[in-house]
Amino acid sequence: MSIFDDKQIDLDLNGPILSFTTNPTGVGSTGVGINSTGGGTVSLTGIATATFPTSANNAGYVTYRWYEEGVGALSDSTYVTGTATTTLTLSNLITPTDDGRKFYLEADYVPSYYVTGNATNEPFNSGIGTVTVDPLIEIIAQPTSATTIADQSVTFTLDASLTNDGTDLAYQWQLDGEDVTDGTVTKSTVAEIPGTTDNRITQTWQGVEILIPANVTDIEIEAAGGAGGKGGGNGGYLAGGAGGAGIVQWFSLSTASVDRYITFVIGGKGQDGATGGHGHAHGASGVSRGGTSGNGGAGFGCGGGAGGGATGVYLGNELVINLGGGGGGGGGGLVDGVDEDGEGYVGDGTEITGTTSSISSNVTGGRGLSASQGGGGGGGGGGAGATGSGAGGIQGTNSRSGSGGKRGSSIYMTQSGLGAVSLKEGSGSNNPNSSGWGVVYYTQGQTETTTVGNVTRTTTVSGSTSKILTLSTDGPGIGYTVCASVSSATASNSPIKSDYADYRVLDSQDQSIIVIEAIGVETTATVSELDLNADEDGDVEISPASPNVDNNIFTQFYSIFAKDRDLDVEMDLYGGGSSDGSSGEGGYSRIRFTMAQNEEYVIAGLIDSINTPFVYRKGALMACVGEGGKTQSVQDTIFGGTTFRGSGGDGGGIGIAGVSGTRQGAGVGGPLIPDGQLTLQGVFGSAFGNTPLVYPGDQISSINFTGQIQTGGNGGRTIRCAKGVYWAQQGLAPCDDISGSTQFRLSDGTVVTNTTAISRGFKAGYNIMQTAGGDIGFGARGGNGATGGSGGLNASGGGGSGYQDGTVTVVDTRLGGSTEHAKVLLRMQS
Repeated sequence: MSIFDDKQIDLDLNGPILSFTTNPTGVGSTGVGINSTGGGTVSLTGIATATFPTSANNAGYVTYRWYEEGVGALSDSTYVTGTATTTLTLSNLITPTDDGRKFYLEADYVPSYYVTGNATNEPFNSGIGTVTVDPLIEIIAQPTSATTIADQSVTFTLDASLTNDGTDLAYQWQLDGEDVTDGTVTKSTVAEIPGTTDNRITQTWQGVEILIPANVTDIEIEAAGGAGGKGGGNGGYLAGGAGGAGIVQWFSLSTASVDRYITFVIGGKGQDGATGGHGHAHGASGVSRGGTSGNGGAGFGCGGGAGGGATGVYLGNELVINLGGGGGGGGGGLVDGVDEDGEGYVGDGTEITGTTSSISSNVTGGRGLSASQGGGGGGGGGGAGATGSGAGGIQGTNSRSGSGGKRGSSIYMTQSGLGAVSLKEGSGSNNPNSSGWGVVYYTQGQTETTTVGNVTRTTTVSGSTSKILTLSTDGPGIGYTVCASVSSATASNSPIKSDYADYRVLDSQDQSIIVIEAIGVETTATVSELDLNADEDGDVEISPASPNVDNNIFTQFYSIFAKDRDLDVEMDLYGGGSSDGSSGEGGYSRIRFTMAQNEEYVIAGLIDSINTPFVYRKGALMACVGEGGKTQSVQDTIFGGTTFRGSGGDGGGIGIAGVSGTRQGAGVGGPLIPDGQLTLQGVFGSAFGNTPLVYPGDQISSINFTGQIQTGGNGGRTIRCAKGVYWAQQGLAPCDDISGSTQFRLSDGTVVTNTTAISRGFKAGYNIMQTAGGDIGFGARGGNGATGGSGGLNASGGGGSGYQDGTVTVVDTRLGGSTEHAKVLLRMQS
């Protein structure tokens, strides 16, 4: 009997083995930022096969599912498709989210039942394919425009990053669109160019001596000898000879520490000769006279011309220059003669002699000879020394013209008792037809001048390939557009450019811009931008009633900074006081300090409850003055009105304590705190009342109804630095600066959105400016200040005190002096 039936079947008991013929490989593409669209697309491919160890009937098939490491199996979605196929496609790639994602493909063999078995190694996974998404460059902080003055450095900052936190960023700054390197660049502008002009004095001889003041420079003397006269002629006679030219010469005179006088003796022009046989011409006057001419023969010739006179120059009483005159021309005859013209000077500057000896005067030129039958001879020119005068001309004979006279010689002393004389280089001319002259020139001081022209400004560049570019220019009037290019070897958007910023260099007197942010309780400030140089009266008033500053009744702080450059400013502080007797006068002080560019200065305390200015540099109290103490007032129940009893004490200026009010029981003035000696432990004045917020180490003064002062008085004491509320909660110490460039924050930490990001340190909300002592009975409170005045016992209060931290220059400070609401005046230092 057979237990089992034998049946023929097709099932292959040995299943296939899975393997991948194509494994996914890493792919890369570009991406977009988070929450953006338009990113790149990549595909990963894997192909598996089933291999049988025997020649089985492969009736099954392979299925696929894509997996992501750390995620698991994938399903198709908006940007992921093909998750159950051999090809996975990822689209809209995001950087850095999609960078580094790892995928693999799982293959599974599905057998044909009753034909093949399952694969022996299923499911089978492929290798890993990694997706790489190129990072993007993102600019975190753009450069901002800057205005400055000459020789002051400013910086432009660009901060960028890669979305994958890579570090291969490179920076290249540009000026006016051109790459720059560390070093210098130049640019031209039209500007006023300062200079000086010599005060050049000219004094022409007018017949009196000329003063040369002590210590004048560049002294020059110009002088000329007289020309010779023309010989007689015409009317049937030949023309007479021309007169010779006298010498013209320029000299330099040395500077001296004493006054000196110059006197000219001017050589005259020689007289022209007469026509016909008339009398001779007389020689011209001068320090040496010209020679007289000769007569012409009657009916045969004319008279000669007289010689020109020599010009002398006296320095004090000493003759130092003798300039020869020209010779007279010969008289004309009836027929030609010889040497008709008088001898003269060419004027090349070489026809004069220097000497160390004294110079003679009153040497007359030679006389021309008279003719019996011809023209007379010309007179000789006046000159220097016995042989220095020119010889006279000879007469003409046989009806011929006479000859001309000779020129007089010229000479000067190189050294006299009152100074050295020298020829001015390149000078020398002649005087052909006039009497001589004399002129003195010298320079006495200088006058400042300005001219308009092209100037070149040099800008020093550093940090041209870093995040921070530093520029400094040696003069005003130029500017550049500034930007930076950021590049990366891996970023898909490389390179990218920053925003453009402006760089401008002004004259130090052009603009002095301050920005005033009037801050109240809202998240926006009222912002004013003012030019201290442009203000008509030179003062910018900062107060709730200010005509200069846009503000409102809720303003608590005025945050001020210099916009373009450091400014040397002067500030007047007025504590609150009155002129009607309702309080004492507030303290007054005038201070000077340098307001650093883009650094915070805060004026607080101008509200009614404080009524005296507290000025902070960042977080530190820089200066304050005292408010006047209040005066006790009594209402008249019969006749109406208010009666003031006694007077509130005056507040003190910087370095001055407040004073007590008048009448018995009046409050005492706030005591003086020496410069820089405030601490971080403060005391609220008793007028402040109870508060739930008193920091450890601080106190509130209480009122002693016996009128005695408790623990320093019922007035309080302010603190060295503002502690604030929000910043205290952040753990920032009172005197520490706030890190980086920041906007102003209210006491609860809310950012005042339209304030400027600058260097800050002021901490709003807790600063103990409320230092006034409270009143007792029907008295009046004291004044606020560095220390507050105490309140009165049925009487007036004492004034608050002033203070400074030692960083300002105090120009003026007074007890009292302010009779209005608290305010501050700001101006440029003069």
